[in-house]
Amino acid sequence: MNDLQVMSQNQLQGNIQTPIPPSIFKAFEAMRNFDAGGGYCMVDKDNLPRVKLLLERYGKQLAAALCPASPEEAAKHIAFMIGCFPSTQGPHYGAVMLEEVMEDNPSHGAVDLACRAIRRKPAQFAPSIGQVLEEIASQTRTMRWIKQELNRLPGLIAEVEAKQGKQLTGEEKALIQANCVMEQKRQLVSLHAPAHYRP
Repeated sequence: MNDLQVMSQNQLQGNIQTPIPPSIFKAFEAMRNFDAGGGYCMVDKDNLPRVKLLLERYGKQLAAALCPASPEEAAKHIAFMIGCFPSTQGPHYGAVMLEEVMEDNPSHGAVDLACRAIRRKPAQFAPSIGQVLEEIASQTRTMRWIKQELNRLPGLIAEVEAKQGKQLTGEEKALIQANCVMEQKRQLVSLHAPAHYRP
């Protein structure tokens, strides 16, 4: 029996307390707030700063969650989920579930979100292995959406920023032009002034 099987069995028997593993749920919710419907995020001049903050704060975490889950990561999420239900399963329940989950090579994020969704459902008994695999498959589609939008957002941000640069008001253009003229005059004065008077 390997370490992961021992950990799963111990969790079922209540011999260890598994801490809540880190989750990407908060990052996922933050990204979903920009979904304009139809499965696509919207970026405009009003929400541009918030979208940029989203990528700055959660971009790396979400990208990492797209990677395949390691057995150790999957075991932590599964063990914690199992520990939220009465221990009525057989001694091999957790170990077999872990093996079945890893056979499908799910992403870290899919396992994370699936285990979270299952433990928050109003159920009296632990889920079957089939139910867990079904929920992971559902969350795998969620992770595909996250990957799609992570790839789209930088381009959308660039488009909005480019439009903002072109859509300056008359006052803004006049101010920029005035600043340029002032800077040119300053440079001319500096060029022709005696060395000890140059700024």
